[in-house]
Amino acid sequence: MPNVIGSCPFSPIRLFDQDRNFTVRDLEELAAERPQGASLCIRYPNGHPNRGGYFFHILPPKKRDNKYEIYELDKTLIAELTPTNLVSLINHCTGRQFDEESFMLCQTELNFRKDIESDV
Repeated sequence: MPNVIGSCPFSPIRLFDQDRNFTVRDLEELAAERPQGASLCIRYPNGHPNRGGYFFHILPPKKRDNKYEIYELDKTLIAELTPTNLVSLINHCTGRQFDEESFMLCQTELNFRKDIESDV
């Protein structure tokens, strides 16, 4: 089990310890297994069994727009993304494949999210 800071929104953690890109098919299988949400940890296959990784807290689509919701550890909604865009973001953030659209999303939205307690 990976090292985790705090509790995960959608326990238990689902590991992805493969040396390949995460795919839309992987996402669909995850959604089918965990329709109430999944805390996904993407790791490279080699390393200590308790190593950390890249965490994504995902709620499958419940609306007609087919968008997945991604959350922070405290279950704060971060974004709603199509399956293709979410997979691109996951592969971009984990360093598996650069994606310009994901890069821009991180640079203009996700990296500028404001901490609630930072207004001191």
